[in-house]
Formats: sequence, C-alpha cells, structure tokens
Amino acid sequence: MSAWAAAVFPLCLIPLINQINKNKYCVFGVAVSIAVMFQIHILSTLFLIFIYFTFFLYVFIKSKNKKCLLISLTKSVLLFLILTTNVWLNMIYIYSSNKLVPPFVNQNMENNTITAGSSYWFSTPLILPLLLAIYISGVIIKRNKLSPLLILFTINTIIFVLLSTNFLPWKFLSHLNNPMLGLIQFPFRFFVPGSILLIISFALLIETIPDRRIAKPIFLVLLLGMSFIQTIYENTEHMINWRINEAPISGRAHTYLLIQDKNDVKKSVFYREKKKLLDIYQKSTPDYLPVYGDGTGSKYNAYGDEVILQNSKYHKEVKNKKLQITWQGKTNNWVTLPVIKYKPSVFILNGKRLSDSDINTSMIGGVALKEEEGENNLIVSYKEPWFFLPSLVISFLGWTWVFLAWIKSFY
Repeated sequence: MSAWAAAVFPLCLIPLINQINKNKYCVFGVAVSIAVMFQIHILSTLFLIFIYFTFFLYVFIKSKNKKCLLISLTKSVLLFLILTTNVWLNMIYIYSSNKLVPPFVNQNMENNTITAGSSYWFSTPLILPLLLAIYISGVIIKRNKLSPLLILFTINTIIFVLLSTNFLPWKFLSHLNNPMLGLIQFPFRFFVPGSILLIISFALLIETIPDRRIAKPIFLVLLLGMSFIQTIYENTEHMINWRINEAPISGRAHTYLLIQDKNDVKKSVFYREKKKLLDIYQKSTPDYLPVYGDGTGSKYNAYGDEVILQNSKYHKEVKNKKLQITWQGKTNNWVTLPVIKYKPSVFILNGKRLSDSDINTSMIGGVALKEEEGENNLIVSYKEPWFFLPSLVISFLGWTWVFLAWIKSFY
C-alpha cells in the first residue's frame, strides 16, 4: 500500500460506518470512496473492496429489501465506472495491445511477513503491539456487548493482520506462480490496512466504555503530541545513522550507483537540483514494460543494460509533448537507445518515420536502430487511442458533478 493510499484509506471507510449505524446504503459515498482509492493505488483498492464486501454481505443478509439493496449496489458500480473511466479504459487498451511484464513473484514471501524479516512493521510505532494487546483483551472482556459495526471491523482487522504473518503458508503459496501473488509480492502489505482497521476498531471499543476519560480532548491532544514526538524521533534517528554511515546507500539487487565516490551521494542530497541524486543512483524496474519474443531471461538485467547504463550516452529532452533523443553517430551501425517501444509508439529518425522493420526490439521493448554519421535526432511519441481524451472528459465531468453535489448537500 502506498503512502497516499494509507492516508486516504480511513476516509474511504466512512460510508461503511454510516451504513451499519444508520442502516442506510449510500450509493454516492460507496462509489466515490472506492473511486478515489482506485485513482491512487489499485492493490489498495482490492483491499478496500474486500472490506466493503464483508460489510455488504452482512447488510444483505440482514436486509428485508434485498432487491433495493442490489439496485443501489448497481448504481454505485456505474458511478464508479464513470469516475474512473480514465484509468480502467486505458488500462484495458494497454493490456490488450501489449503483452506486459508482470510484477515479479516473490519466491520467498515467508521472509517478508511481520513475524519474520519484516517485523519492523509491527514494532513501528512502538505503541502498536501494546495497542493490539489492549484491543484483543478489550474485545474478549466485552465479547457479549460488541456492536455489529465493531464485530465487522474486528473480523477484518484479524483477517488482514493474520494475512501479514506466517500464519498462512506463504512458503508454499509463493511457489504457485499465481498472478495475484505477483500483485501482492510482500505479505507485510496486508499489515498497513490491518493497522488502520486496528486503530479504528480501538476507537470504537473506547466508545463502549461508560466513563471514557481517554476520549476527552486533553487525552487526544496528548496522544497526538506523542505521535508527533515519536515521528520526529524516528526520523532523527534514521538521519543520524545515515550521517555517520560510511555507505550512504545500501547496495541492493538490481541497483546502480553511477559514480565512483560514494560521498558524492551525500553531497547530492543537499543540492537544490535533486535530479543529480536521481541520476547517480537508479534501480532497474521493468514492471509493466512490453514483452517481445518468448520473454525468457532477466528483465531486470536487460533494463539495467539497455536503459540505465545507456542513458549517459544520449541527450534527452521533451519538446512539444514528444521525447527527443540526440547523439553523435560515428558509423552506420546499429545502436541501442535508452527508450522503450510499445505497440502504438511512433519513431521518427532524422525526419523519417520508421516502420517496425527498421527497428529491432529486445525482450523488454528496448530499441535498436541504424544511426547515421554525424548528428542524429530521434523523436519518440505515443499514439493514444481515439477514446483517450473522451475518457478524461467523462471522468472530469463525473468528479465535477460529485463536487457540486457535495457542496449542494450543505444547503
């Protein structure tokens, strides 16, 4: 789950609280909440949909008017599709016209759980394990007095926390080569929504206490202050360790440090132009690049050799919404350029539009072509489908209507 997705996630759960407490399904709220998350992060959207499914299933079983509920659900789906037209329609086009490199399937998922190599997710912040222990104790003590809302949040909290541990046989699952596992990659990702659900559930549990002293404003202010202090402490500790560490950047698989003196990495952090830091330290990330041929071999190594290590040999800039690459050619031989070719990509070399026969592509869509002696200029553009602009307009109009409807609700 991305940082922005985690920040927005609690807000996306508000319609669920209203749905249970007020026994009213909000077509508008459900569609907007899931659409906002879909615009930010797709995996987080799947987590959110799962939570919504458990709540909807409960409401559906309890409802006396199931037909009306299904109609409302259909309306939410249609509104969601309108608000996210710019995403799903163009994704369908990209995937249908290209075979893309999927995210890698982690063959050692059992090492990336909160009960194994990623235990820091559980111990940061330090109060989180204590919060979980207090919450579990409170749920056990008040098990006969829990509201349906708290029960549903508790069930989802338990599910997501358990999914982030080795309670599941991740070692066995990681060898199944299931595409869904490639989307998950690291089980600790389940702990982010799990911790959010835990905090919400803890707040709901406090509401069941007759004398809720901890819910008074002074305690909330103290809790907020403690959170800020811990955040500052954690950041300061990391910065001090980075300052005194001789190796400013840890060497990881498929990363490239393109300078000899590592101290220059520290210096580049303080430059006004942060581009230098991004240039000297790069990581091979071939996910979602096009696949040509049988696709065998290491895509990570191919991206490093064909893109990262080739970038310094060419000058790139964007003009008129098109990528322009210039270089000095010495012979009429084939050269590999740090650019990727998707099926709708358009290449113009020295004023001449190139056909597919003029270009050789590697397994990740890396481009090789014949250069000319002297200065060469390659213009790269992408021919978007006819529905690209309409999809943006439809989505924009949908969100405009949502905003106006929200403003109108106050009057």
